[in-house]
Amino acid sequence: MRKYKSLLLIFLTGLVLRIAAIDPVHTQAYSTDEAEYIGIARMLVEQGEFIDSNGELAKRSPLFPFFLSYLFRLFGSGLLIPQVIGCFISSFAIYLVYVLSFRLWNNHQAALIASSAVAFYPGLIFCAGILQTENVYIVFFLLAFILAIQLTQSASITTAVLLGLVSALAALTRAVFFGFFPILLLMIWYVGWKNSLSITRYIIVAFIIWCLFLSPWITRNYKIFDAFVPISSWGGSSLIIGNNPYATGTWRVKEGYDKWYNEQAIKRGINNLSELNEVEKNSLSKDIAIEWMRSNPGKIIELAFKKAHMFSVYPATHTDRIIWIQLIAVIIDFLLLIGVIFGIFIAPKSQKRTLLIACAVLFFFLLQVILHAEARYRLPLIPLISIFFGWGMIPLFDKQQREFFRSSKRKITTAGILIGFVIIIYTGTGIMFLTGLIK
Repeated sequence: MRKYKSLLLIFLTGLVLRIAAIDPVHTQAYSTDEAEYIGIARMLVEQGEFIDSNGELAKRSPLFPFFLSYLFRLFGSGLLIPQVIGCFISSFAIYLVYVLSFRLWNNHQAALIASSAVAFYPGLIFCAGILQTENVYIVFFLLAFILAIQLTQSASITTAVLLGLVSALAALTRAVFFGFFPILLLMIWYVGWKNSLSITRYIIVAFIIWCLFLSPWITRNYKIFDAFVPISSWGGSSLIIGNNPYATGTWRVKEGYDKWYNEQAIKRGINNLSELNEVEKNSLSKDIAIEWMRSNPGKIIELAFKKAHMFSVYPATHTDRIIWIQLIAVIIDFLLLIGVIFGIFIAPKSQKRTLLIACAVLFFFLLQVILHAEARYRLPLIPLISIFFGWGMIPLFDKQQREFFRSSKRKITTAGILIGFVIIIYTGTGIMFLTGLIK
């Protein structure tokens, strides 16, 4: 009972911090994405149409706008109640991290530390009251991993069905999960095979359920565009924003991009971009981006390093105006990474299920390095890496784990090198920020 009291205290503290952040965050004005989701949700309520301010019908993943429209129908058009509900949803992730961590390590203390890291992580606090996809997506994201691990422990049809359902909801919330789910199934099979479990039929069931729950949206898009659009029509646009002569690594591009893009379209016989629908323009953007990437490998490598830096190090605080908040966020990120390094090196070799988490972190990191990067895209991964952070902190309390780490000079040396690398990256970033080389 005592351990649940500690978890409840962490949950309530995280919830209070999230609700308290709603007003300060929105004094910085509503983000473009948040305004778009609110607009789509209100359009659904008023006219029953899924359409954004640019007239696009499938740029945004559908689940969150539909969820928000349902809240508007229940509670009116005010934003405070949906924002508070978002804080509760974000806080629920604290509990899910505890569950996921405990299933991996079977250690209450490590699970509490992991859930505390999520409760007090600045980016998750600030984004909790923002009406964007992160809160809902993180919950489905974590549920998918809990069910995936459950499938590798004691496979059942029920778990497989739930995994397919939750994963479909995650993909409908953020399209990036669409590409990851087949990889997750492959990793589940690999872990099960290594553990001598026969789970192939359960993986097939999960995939079928996933397809069934995605099919209504896919069918809707096919009827509109006469093309296969599984979730969103944005992939090619994201690729070209992150890969062009005027790219900065983020959604911002340098002056001259529009002229260059029009010239590339004309080369392909398209003189009037307004004649293209969003799916055709997305396809055009993908083709232009791939051609430019093939012709400019050196620039691609340079942009990849820049995007990796932005994605991994920049603070996800929703504002760049308040320096002290950014400083706190950077310090917490730094400490989190140090703990993660220790967690990786003291993780039991027999715990193959950690491969599911490691694979996800690597996949979404590489995805942002290929597309365009934003610091807030890192937020869904924070709960996952917090699980390693929680385990990495155990040597502070457990003598046996300290001795386990000290017993290997190779582990100590490798961990020291990685920590030194992290220190250099963060120190270099701080110097560049203070000297104005980066903003």
